[in-house]
Amino acid sequence: MLELKNVTKTFFAGTANEKKALRGVSFTLEDGDFCTVIGSNGAGKSTTLNAIAGAFPIDSGSILIDGVDVSRMPEYKRAAFIGRVFQDPMHGRRHDDFRKPCHRRPPRPQPDAALERPCGQDGILHGARQDARPRP
Repeated sequence: MLELKNVTKTFFAGTANEKKALRGVSFTLEDGDFCTVIGSNGAGKSTTLNAIAGAFPIDSGSILIDGVDVSRMPEYKRAAFIGRVFQDPMHGRRHDDFRKPCHRRPPRPQPDAALERPCGQDGILHGARQDARPRP
């Protein structure tokens, strides 16, 4: 079960950029419930999910997972209770935890040692590129 009770979150409180992202959000999801979160830009969809996951502290209210109050629990400890799937599969991972395949350099070309080997009896340099021919 997941329960949010009067959860509030304000970003940049007390500044000119203050943004009240969550204002008294409350709901309960029972085991086996399926929920879709929809809303316009800035409605608080991601903020709600990030608050549940513990990506940042909430200002007030409580978040309970299976009856356990996780409101002040750090994100890494909440991972025992929940999992997330991101729209962007590369999101949510630390850059120093792994190398992203899409950011790897292609392998450097290795010197073509096959060009230095002699040809076989048929005059073809075996094991080399198809377009490679022995040098005279």
